[in-house]
Amino acid sequence: MKIESNNNTAFGAKFIKFEKIKKLKTAEKTYENIYASFVEINPQNQNDISALSKTAKYWENEKFAGNIYLTAKELTKQTKNIGKIYALTEQKGNFEKLEFKKILGITNIIKEDTKCIYLDHIQTNPAYIYDVMNKFKGIGSGILNSLKSLYNVITLISLDTKATKNFYRKNGFQEVNNSNLFVWYK
Repeated sequence: MKIESNNNTAFGAKFIKFEKIKKLKTAEKTYENIYASFVEINPQNQNDISALSKTAKYWENEKFAGNIYLTAKELTKQTKNIGKIYALTEQKGNFEKLEFKKILGITNIIKEDTKCIYLDHIQTNPAYIYDVMNKFKGIGSGILNSLKSLYNVITLISLDTKATKNFYRKNGFQEVNNSNLFVWYK
């Protein structure tokens, strides 16, 4: 007897690797190294889409979380794998039920080929950017380090601000002809 399998279950976020960041030890006002989980979002999974939707809605002063969420929604309609969404989260397991309150940062990339990507947006939870004693440090760098472990070439167009450009330079990117175009090579 032949049994047909019609299982279209879309599993949740896929664990890629642990990434070292820093977390504030409030009592001592010092930072300790911790490991956050770098995961690939599954745009076919409703829980992952819901988690992205909530980050866009509840992250005050976000600049790109809404765009990343809309990109994920578009990826649900794509038949070709042209882009990916990644997140850095405090969550250590159970990624099929991604908890939006534990998401530290998100990014979306466009694949140019298997080892070359365009970094479209990167967004750290704004609550961890603007305070003097942030609860977490190194979220954006952690996302970039994780992407560097997966790809050989990363290109991006930076915001035209000194702080943003310095962030990319600090993370090993080279600016091309003072154009806001940055590239990183393995």
